[in-house]
Amino acid sequence: NHTWNHERLTQLTDEEVLSNIQETDLAISEASGVHPFLIRPPYAAYNKHLLKLMKKSGKAGLFWYNDSLDWKLRDAQQIIPQVLDSVKDRDIILMHDLYPSTYEAAAVIIPELIKRGFELKTVSGMLEEKNIPLISGQRYRHS
Repeated sequence: NHTWNHERLTQLTDEEVLSNIQETDLAISEASGVHPFLIRPPYAAYNKHLLKLMKKSGKAGLFWYNDSLDWKLRDAQQIIPQVLDSVKDRDIILMHDLYPSTYEAAAVIIPELIKRGFELKTVSGMLEEKNIPLISGQRYRHS
């Protein structure tokens, strides 16, 4: 869940935060049949109060560890080294599906990561493999 309106959750009322989460959960569930447990707050904006609201809504927070800066660079030839020059085991790489340059970069990054011996996994799968339980109200960057 990445929220309905992509607003900074730390600047919204409790009701607005919970509504954003619930509306998005419903859309995801209707489209996929899966009820999301993780939420990635827009802009990685969080505070202790938001963590309490996430716990109330049964969500754990997901945060990236390797920002591709695709949202800023919008150039595959700059995005590729931004990721590959700093990637480490268990990184959560932030990339957006909004920009053609991200697709171009991903077409190079993914095969290169595999060539380097990385396994691409879901966050849930990565945490499960390490026997790290997902707990609502907690935040996860990498295992």
